[in-house]
Amino acid sequence: MKKTYIIVSILLLITLLVVPLAFILLRTNSETLNVSTNSQSVEDTVEVDPFHSSIYYVHLNNVHFLHEDNSIKLTDFPESEDWNFTEITRFGDKLGFGVCATELNNFGCEIMLVNINTQELVTIFSLTPDDLLENLTFHSENTYAFDYFRNGNSWILELHSNGTRSQLHNIEFDGYGRNRSINDADYLSFSPEGNHLLQIATDSPRSQVDFNTYIYDVDTREQNVVSNATHPTWATNDSIIFKNYPDGGLSSYNIENSSTQAVDESASALIIERVGNLILYLAGGVINSVGNDSITNLNDGAVYKFRGYDNLVVYQITEPCLGPDCLGRNSDYQLSEYLIMDTLTGELLDLEIPKDTVLFHKGMF
Repeated sequence: MKKTYIIVSILLLITLLVVPLAFILLRTNSETLNVSTNSQSVEDTVEVDPFHSSIYYVHLNNVHFLHEDNSIKLTDFPESEDWNFTEITRFGDKLGFGVCATELNNFGCEIMLVNINTQELVTIFSLTPDDLLENLTFHSENTYAFDYFRNGNSWILELHSNGTRSQLHNIEFDGYGRNRSINDADYLSFSPEGNHLLQIATDSPRSQVDFNTYIYDVDTREQNVVSNATHPTWATNDSIIFKNYPDGGLSSYNIENSSTQAVDESASALIIERVGNLILYLAGGVINSVGNDSITNLNDGAVYKFRGYDNLVVYQITEPCLGPDCLGRNSDYQLSEYLIMDTLTGELLDLEIPKDTVLFHKGMF
């Protein structure tokens, strides 16, 4: 009887220990499961850009959009015309661009948005008949900047931000102009988060030899000037990378502390552009990448120009040429078809862009 009592007591003790332990383990596993489920739910809510690494360009007087292997003509302008288009900027499912349909006594310049999904085209700003649009850039459909000439004797730089229109510069002039070189640049660009605007025009009414980069605070309109800096591009939201003028080499400028730092003193870039997480530059006919304190060649060959679209880089190379199709009067080379490279994989993509496409903006000389 005593032996039986001891056995029952032991079994009861085991039960009292095991059941709570099992409950604790079950609760822990359940909570772990809930955490995993919640984490998955958070990941599922991350917004994916459906048009990431898409390409957009002007062909036969119309704006086209290429995503993966799907090509769409977004506008329906007369193909027989030869209108002047500005740089095209994509933000979300929209493209922003400017176009001048010039006729007698009217430059006919307008700033437009086109919806990629619906092809709906709207004019958001019309310049006067005397205004000739030069450069345009967007951060969003409510924030954009452009410069233009009025009556052939004044140059104006405007910023439109959330319903507020500001003239950052209005300069009158009698005449200007000179022969341009590979060091010249003329374009506008917003920082990634849109709180800064970059402007450069190395030959302009401000000065015929103006190798300075101007950076404006979008909210306060305050101006920073980076001297002897050409071909600038945004490295981060608060810093740019540029070519030193006239000595060459690459440097960076930080807006927050107004400091300049050497990046690569030996590089002599013709074009600098941010492509994905890379800073690419063209030198010696080769596209190079600046990053992690190293320089790597993306390809070998005589590259003419390039442009980035998210993680894609589109470029042309030069080929030997004899005859009337050569590039320029005294040239002995011509341009190849456009080549498209994925910078994440280093692979060339089997996508086709018409050879007579307008792809590189006029600010690249």
